[in-house]
Amino acid sequence: MATRSGAACYFDIAQCGGSICHTGCYINFENQWASSFRAGNTALLVFISHHECSSPTDASTRRSHPGASRFTPKDLESLPSAGKAYRRTAAGSSSRFWEIRASPGKGLGVFARVPISRGTQLMTEAPLFAVEPPEFYPGKGYKLDDMLAGISNEVGRLSEDDRAVFEDCYEHLEEHEIAEPEAFTAETNDDHQSDSVGSGEPAPLFTHAQKLRHMRIFRTNAYMLPDERSAMFPLVARINHSCAPNAANVWDDESGLRVIWASRDIARGEEIFVSYVPLLRDTPARRARLAQYGFVCGCEVCRAGDDGSGVKEDAKRRRLGRDLAEVEDALEYGGEISASRSRRMAKLAVKTAEELRGHGNGELWGYLEQAYDLAAEFWARTGDDETSEKWRAKAEEMRDLGNVRMKNG
Repeated sequence: MATRSGAACYFDIAQCGGSICHTGCYINFENQWASSFRAGNTALLVFISHHECSSPTDASTRRSHPGASRFTPKDLESLPSAGKAYRRTAAGSSSRFWEIRASPGKGLGVFARVPISRGTQLMTEAPLFAVEPPEFYPGKGYKLDDMLAGISNEVGRLSEDDRAVFEDCYEHLEEHEIAEPEAFTAETNDDHQSDSVGSGEPAPLFTHAQKLRHMRIFRTNAYMLPDERSAMFPLVARINHSCAPNAANVWDDESGLRVIWASRDIARGEEIFVSYVPLLRDTPARRARLAQYGFVCGCEVCRAGDDGSGVKEDAKRRRLGRDLAEVEDALEYGGEISASRSRRMAKLAVKTAEELRGHGNGELWGYLEQAYDLAAEFWARTGDDETSEKWRAKAEEMRDLGNVRMKNG
């Protein structure tokens, strides 16, 4: 249990997948999605939803994958960007493609207003704010007080409306925080001191309890950026989780926007889902990742895992995960790889990519860029430049589907 007596509290870093979970006197930052969504390059600090959020299993932090269809500046009129002062994430908010409304058993969710074609960029969002990581203490992590100050400083810079948008985001409490809330809300003697915001002006006064709430909101919803800062995307946080998602969540380096695109056709009135956790795992493993957010996934894939009809699906996802990891590990191996092994890895990457593309209804497309890149690299190592370029072009096509400039011409 975390306390604020003599010893300092720390954020402890764990390479598990993009989320921050409070454990005792520490907070674990897990780099979820890393291995599972390397292709998508969506490193999540924490999984979002009205109960949680996710990213790929290696800590890559750029954008994810596929999509197509014209997306014009006119489509951006009702989409959020940093600094816009209006309740863009409340129930009733909408754009050309989506609307926010109640989702049974999940709080709010994002639903398609019109039929959406696979590849459509249906949502873009700039960071509401981003936080620089504080000083890291080897063997311990980040000091809780330092993290609280950094987050509160940024919240203090927001306009009143933007702060309301931030505070509307879901706040997940760990069991020990619910059981003994006084340990996480008690005021300290710094409650009436303002944090410096770096401009010489004091930040608005926040009590320790308010700072802790801001931290909990942040740890539940923040995404890691390529520059290692962690950022808030309140609108994207309205999208709920499924292990069979119909949309991809990617970061576009060039525009500095998080992009949501449809990984399959989405019917009018259908809820839009992304995945918060690595998908190339079986039901128990995915459930274990999601447990820290306080809900049990009830998507069709997980229900099949529960009733025994999903045994083959679980086995296939595990195998695809192992195959992709084997090729990735071979690439990361520092020593020289023989031509024969390079050919074997190239063929395995191609086989895996084809299975990922053909699996289900697009829910595993987030891994295609990664698989295509691996195939291109290993074919190049065999000396087959023509085949290598073929797969490199496929990887670039997937990257372009998450590129705002490419979509808008």
